[in-house]
Amino acid sequence: MSSTINFNDETSEISDFDGNALAEEVYPDNIDEELENASISTAEKRRIKKYIAALTDDGMIQLTVRLPKTLGGTKVKVPVYESSLTPNHRIRDAVSGELTPYKVGSLDENLFFKVCWATGEGGRKSPSNLFFGSPGEYEKHLFERVSERLKQDWYARRAEHIRNDATRKVAGEASQVIIVK
Repeated sequence: MSSTINFNDETSEISDFDGNALAEEVYPDNIDEELENASISTAEKRRIKKYIAALTDDGMIQLTVRLPKTLGGTKVKVPVYESSLTPNHRIRDAVSGELTPYKVGSLDENLFFKVCWATGEGGRKSPSNLFFGSPGEYEKHLFERVSERLKQDWYARRAEHIRNDATRKVAGEASQVIIVK
């Protein structure tokens, strides 16, 4: 990797001297040293360090859950992946950790079964934002139960969102049609 680093305030992306985004790069262990030697302002260095920390944070946390009595009833640590609480950050799948193209705070949250885990585990002061593919996935992963009524409401809300999204896309395509007489 080149030691020349550019930070673009408008796009909040870091790139090397060729303009290649560094989000996919593997950062060397001495990135702090490289930043200190780079000829950029202290504010830019702080932004770059914060950006790199966000890229390398996989969002994985361990939640303590109690297994059902049929499985022994003991407490176990279960890994989950949390999403940011900040709007416009990408939603992370709670089970796989995969970043989705959907944004926190958008209507696309309706595509997911959202859980706010606010137990204060590990001295955390803020809740964990968890996005599951369905209520069933949440139940299976965290050994919890969701009422049938809540499941029905979620599936109806998700289906309505998908219908509305398809309608918006068709309307958007129709508005782009140009008729020449």
